[in-house]
Amino acid sequence: MEGQNPNPNDGYVYLQEPQVKHFVNYCLLGGARIRKMDLHLNDPMWPGSCNPSIMYDKKTEKFKFIVRNVNYVMHGAQDSHKALSNWGPVLYSVPTEDGRNLKTRNFIGETTNPMTDEWTFNMIHTTPYNPRWEFWGEEDARLIRWDEKLYTTGVRRDDNTDGRGRMELMRISENMEHPQEISRLKVKGLGDDNTYCEKNWMPIMDLPFHYVQLSNPTVVVKTDPRTGATQEVVRKEQRTGFIDENFDLLRGSSQVVRWRDHWITLVHTCELWFTANDRKFARYCHVFVEWDDDWNITRMSPLFSFADFNVEFTCGMAYKDGKFYIPFAIQDNFPFLMEVDENIIDKFIDNDETVALSATTSHPRMMAMTDEINALFDPNATQQELWNTGHMYFNEGLFAAAYCVFMKAAEKFNYTYGERFFAARSIANLGHRDAHEIGMWIQAIEHDPNRPEAYLAAAMFYYCRDKFIEARFFAQKGYEILQRDGDHNQLMYYSREDFDRMYYNCIMQTSDYPQAVKWYDEHNIEHNQNRRVL
Repeated sequence: MEGQNPNPNDGYVYLQEPQVKHFVNYCLLGGARIRKMDLHLNDPMWPGSCNPSIMYDKKTEKFKFIVRNVNYVMHGAQDSHKALSNWGPVLYSVPTEDGRNLKTRNFIGETTNPMTDEWTFNMIHTTPYNPRWEFWGEEDARLIRWDEKLYTTGVRRDDNTDGRGRMELMRISENMEHPQEISRLKVKGLGDDNTYCEKNWMPIMDLPFHYVQLSNPTVVVKTDPRTGATQEVVRKEQRTGFIDENFDLLRGSSQVVRWRDHWITLVHTCELWFTANDRKFARYCHVFVEWDDDWNITRMSPLFSFADFNVEFTCGMAYKDGKFYIPFAIQDNFPFLMEVDENIIDKFIDNDETVALSATTSHPRMMAMTDEINALFDPNATQQELWNTGHMYFNEGLFAAAYCVFMKAAEKFNYTYGERFFAARSIANLGHRDAHEIGMWIQAIEHDPNRPEAYLAAAMFYYCRDKFIEARFFAQKGYEILQRDGDHNQLMYYSREDFDRMYYNCIMQTSDYPQAVKWYDEHNIEHNQNRRVL
């Protein structure tokens, strides 16, 4: 079977391939539109945006959407044995100040037309509390309106010391400019409630306080909004014959919405491995599931990824006037919203013949997208197109997104130096992640010891931390490469003056004060004179 390990004894991990690697491309070929869901924060302590949710609010006749904001940059390798990170195939690059804690906060907004209107997101202010575990905040929050009240419902794991997760139901205010938590309720598990982590329950839009707890076998539960007690109201036997049995564990993603006298939702599969050196590796795929009124599964779509990244996720889906609105995030670094006609989704679920075509066909450049965004979803995107996409995010200060794109291009095109450099530069521009940053500069040097830029970056890293011996070592290496190669070495980020200045700054601090002073004087650069201490 495609994607399975051809040699189980070779020490590598081979993840199952989805049937459709480029679902977004399939939709764009059918006329879909897509746009970025940018929080416009540019906060180095909170660089990642992910796991978006959306709902059409019948009460206000507006779309509401929520985006999870995290304190880390996620590294998700496409290949388990070419991980290209300090840790392994999956890395959460957290600010040094935050220790091991992965923090979440949620931003909400609303609009009449989500594809054309300007978006404004505001953070949901929550009641202060003392987190007791390393995952802080409500993760994977879905938006829902039940009994005229507006809620988010996601998992919380930080109210205990061992990460035991439960869904919570958090009522929030209607004021989108100053959203505020009103109340919070922990949803209990079924039966004796002894399971470790209950997460990704899918709220049912038109059935207040009902969730689809499991998709196949289908289990529908109802929660008491006063006590959090949960009771099972529907259980159906597992159905086979829809997707590969290796992916029979279907976990919740979006809400469950009403469509054409059926229920429909998006669920995900997660294939999780630990490599031979005990490093985590994962692949997420998605599936549409459709039920009739009696909660019998009627259809499932092919297994797909949005844009052929190993880690992709959605927490929402909305339907209005013949259009589906599907938000999703690439890795945990940057989210999008796609509007797609219901007929395209219908054909996709039925595995229409154009599904296979989308795996190899590039969609046309669309007015709704820049070429840079387009390249993320084009199966035939060139190295230059992905390079331009990375720089678009880099120049906008969205360094988590830039990192993700540069790393994708580096893996796809044999780990080229330029992509390595700008991925490392993205982490450096965020700061607060010293081990990740210096590890990436050293990896870039190892990749091509004859390129000078990463040497200078490593020198700057150490110099600003007053580690002048280490800084001099790297500065001298880069300086010598430029002296040796002269104008034949084209610099893509720094100038020759940057190399000269760093080199003489380092020798000023460590080895040859007179030589540095002479260079400063020749270039009219101010420097401290010897001063007598009285």
